Amino acid sequence: MDQLIAAIVSPNFIAVSPNCTIREAVKQMHDQRATSVVIEEGGEPIGIFTERDAVGLLLETFDGVSWQDLPIKHVMTAPVIAICDDCTLGEGLAIARGGKIRHVPVINEWGKLSGVLNQGDMLRSLYEYCQFHY
Repeated sequence: MDQLIAAIVSPNFIAVSPNCTIREAVKQMHDQRATSVVIEEGGEPIGIFTERDAVGLLLETFDGVSWQDLPIKHVMTAPVIAICDDCTLGEGLAIARGGKIRHVPVINEWGKLSGVLNQGDMLRSLYEYCQFHY
């Protein structure tokens, strides 16, 4: 599984600032049919917020403040586990499995966000690899 992450990751992703409201982040996820939002500062990923996180918020209360109006930095998963775009699919799978995560931000050689590798991308690439090699 020596296929590079850069070859399989989609450059289409949603990135927001830490001060973006949860409402706006969820709206962008809904509008773009995305399953995650990466929170970034200066082009570098600092956290992630997924649809699973959004579902969990339905049960939360924040001292009478609507969770929808909170900045996403208060509920994002951080620090974020990221992978370099010159890593292999095998390395990506190991990171995702080891961290029990379904969305892995991808960074370039300068540490800047270049995409998000999700579970579907990994499974699709693994399937194609198995079809070609077996």
